[in-house]
Amino acid sequence: MNDTSWTLIALLLFMFLLIIIRVPVWIKHCLDDRARCIANELEEARRLREEAHLLLDNSQCRRFDAEREAEHIISAALHEARMITTDAHKKTMEYIERRNRVVDQKIARAEADIHDLILAATIDLAAGAVEKIISGEMTQSISDDFLKKSLHEVKTNLNCL
Repeated sequence: MNDTSWTLIALLLFMFLLIIIRVPVWIKHCLDDRARCIANELEEARRLREEAHLLLDNSQCRRFDAEREAEHIISAALHEARMITTDAHKKTMEYIERRNRVVDQKIARAEADIHDLILAATIDLAAGAVEKIISGEMTQSISDDFLKKSLHEVKTNLNCL
């Protein structure tokens, strides 16, 4: 027997031992377990992908709702701001109108007071003139001077006021 024959015999014995020890079955089980593990991982990946799609859809719906609510809040705020501006303008105009009425009343009161003062001054001057005329101390030239002086005083008092 030569070396090749011994190598063939050793190979056949080795294969016979492998079959007896059930190494091919063991290899098959290992490969089956690995295939099941890969299949489970693929199933888990598919499930996670579907869950991610659901979460994405849910978050997009919430974002859309939030945007719609934000638009509603902004529009309500703009409407309220317009109302406040309109109300403030209306109240300002009412205040100005009231102040104008008060000022007009004060001016009318001041004009009436001035009129009363002028009337009182005129009456006092006239009474003084009448008193001097009645007392007889006044001559025609004094009377004319007094009248001119009184008229000048009335004009001066009217211009000062």
